[in-house]
Amino acid sequence: MPVFCAEPGCGVLVERGRCPTHARSVDLARGSRVERGYGNRWARRSRLFRERYPLCGMRPDGRPPVLSECYDGGRVTLATVVDHVMPHRGSPALFWDETNWQSLCSTCHARKTAAGL
Repeated sequence: MPVFCAEPGCGVLVERGRCPTHARSVDLARGSRVERGYGNRWARRSRLFRERYPLCGMRPDGRPPVLSECYDGGRVTLATVVDHVMPHRGSPALFWDETNWQSLCSTCHARKTAAGL
């Protein structure tokens, strides 16, 4: 069922989220994935991290994960994403600090991101 665009005051009906005009403006303000640090170097490092920590909720040194329902529920789920436990907010030191990383499945990552964490 269509809903109004999530941009306040916009009257365009969409399936979900924002209309194409407002989605583009949000993307431009946010910057591209490469501008945010998620380029080839990140792709290599995150792949290597997931090879060492292949399951959702795995972290270095056996630390407990943050918002991994798979881990909390005892489900064995292959990780597809490397997540920053504490959002880096543009800090290169926090971005590349592997002790701040955890492996998550896409569902747990989306849930954690939606929670603003």
